[in-house]
Amino acid sequence: MIEALPIILVLSILPIGVIIGTAAALEAARRAREQDGEAADEGIGTVRRQFVYLLALVGVTFAAIGVSMIIAGALDAVIGDTLLLDRRRGLAVALAFTVVGTPAWLLFMLLAQRSVRTHAVERRAATRRLYFGLVRAIALSVTTWNLVSALQMVLGLSTFSGDAWGYAIAWGGVWLIHQRLAAGEPAFTVMTQLIDRLALYYGALLGLLMLLGGTIGVIAAPLSEAYDRTWRGTLLAGAWDRDLRDAAIILGVGFVV
Repeated sequence: MIEALPIILVLSILPIGVIIGTAAALEAARRAREQDGEAADEGIGTVRRQFVYLLALVGVTFAAIGVSMIIAGALDAVIGDTLLLDRRRGLAVALAFTVVGTPAWLLFMLLAQRSVRTHAVERRAATRRLYFGLVRAIALSVTTWNLVSALQMVLGLSTFSGDAWGYAIAWGGVWLIHQRLAAGEPAFTVMTQLIDRLALYYGALLGLLMLLGGTIGVIAAPLSEAYDRTWRGTLLAGAWDRDLRDAAIILGVGFVV
């Protein structure tokens, strides 16, 4: 239960953080437009810009889920004891997600990148920065928790399943691509700087919660075992070692994040 605490907290904070961050960004929009002169050049237009990045977000989500499922199915067939024939329905769904999502994401990202080259103001658009922030936050969350599950398999704490590896690899790639895109475009306006900070603070908060939860687990596991042996005279042995390794994984991943 202790190691699940960070997961519960993060899943509770994520939607709240998105709402607060979006509200703060909208509140800063008026001041940002006045300070940075964004109103003088509308670029491709607010409605079209929101349409492009919303569909890009949907596309990358479908593509990442599809690729995750394909990788998971391949790993289960190669390493696990699941035959590809047994996962044919899931692979068909994965292929459909990938075939639909990947071209859609590429199309709308190409449109977005072309608009940046055509209109300099697009680099300062809050919608573009909000897209980068949301994708990185979602991808980091999915990658992190699936990485914890994957490492539990490595240490023999759970049986092998390709799902955790597939989602960790695919969404890790999504995070890396968008991180590089965002890093290549400095935030110029008040609002884009705010969105960048929110994305960074979310990652820091996620890592901190995991670090704290893992630390509590690492400390609690041997203490709980010592208490049981001293006061309860339990005959069970070795369970605390499993809890310790589980907590150490969460601590290590949280530290890196």
